[in-house]
Amino acid sequence: MDCQHGFKRNHSTSTTLHKINSKIAEGFNKKPSARTVLVSLDMSKAFDTVNVHKLIAKLSDTNIPNSIIKFLSNYLKGRQSYTILQNTTSRILNVKTGVPQGGVLSPVLFNIYMSDIPKPPKDVQLEIYADDMNTLSSHNKYEIAEQLIQPYLNEIFEWTKENDLQLNATKSTSTLFTNDQSEFNKTLSLTINNESIPTIKHPKILGLTFDPKLNFGEHITKTKEKANKTINIMKSLTSTKWGKQKETLLTTYKTITQPIIEYAGTVWAPIVSHTNLNKLQIIQNSSLRKAQDAHEIQIANIYMKKQKYSH
Repeated sequence: MDCQHGFKRNHSTSTTLHKINSKIAEGFNKKPSARTVLVSLDMSKAFDTVNVHKLIAKLSDTNIPNSIIKFLSNYLKGRQSYTILQNTTSRILNVKTGVPQGGVLSPVLFNIYMSDIPKPPKDVQLEIYADDMNTLSSHNKYEIAEQLIQPYLNEIFEWTKENDLQLNATKSTSTLFTNDQSEFNKTLSLTINNESIPTIKHPKILGLTFDPKLNFGEHITKTKEKANKTINIMKSLTSTKWGKQKETLLTTYKTITQPIIEYAGTVWAPIVSHTNLNKLQIIQNSSLRKAQDAHEIQIANIYMKKQKYSH
């Protein structure tokens, strides 16, 4: 399944985001400019609601050897669970649905379970990362983009019903990407099982916040707020009394600050304005300055000790 990016070689959240971003950007670059309707679908507890019997049936339709399918069948069936609280053990319950949590094979088994999801029709695109599903359609009139995407949403809903998965309309979102400011406040008329899908301006997809004009200004704002919190940790580590070594602070920066700033950078960096980019540059400079200051404090302390003992 080409649209599945989760748990596959050479695929990641970034490849998913690139596909979504490219679709929207291509629409903006057309003449006349095309609007893109994006629907992010929410499946409640998808890994826990997998029907084991249907999963085994789907495994049987693959080219996996029968001996391995029998092994997987025994692995999936007959699981039991219980909890312990304050030295009291609950009664044992049979686990009838879901793939084992934390199991090495679980992501691959889930991908197989999702592999027969209906293919999108012409002019509709589907991008999936694990159970995170996003479907898009572009047209120079957003109403037509809606009309193209709605029948496919109906197909997906019927498929989830057949596979005992729960598609949640109220937790799903729809967004209109347009360069026409008069359309920013439009409410889309999309539904799942006759329930309206909320329209929002800033959907957060796999950790990246989008906006109607595709300028990623909202993402930069949220990233700045999140990265700023890590500066306090850096400040704590640069105490004049027990400040850490420069190398330790650099490692701290690379561990807690840099990943926040650079996440999905290949998607948003080519688009974002220099003004917004500078906001993150300031945070990065501040973090690295803390490491440099700590290094200088450490050198000063060593010098003071030498002066003390020299007398």
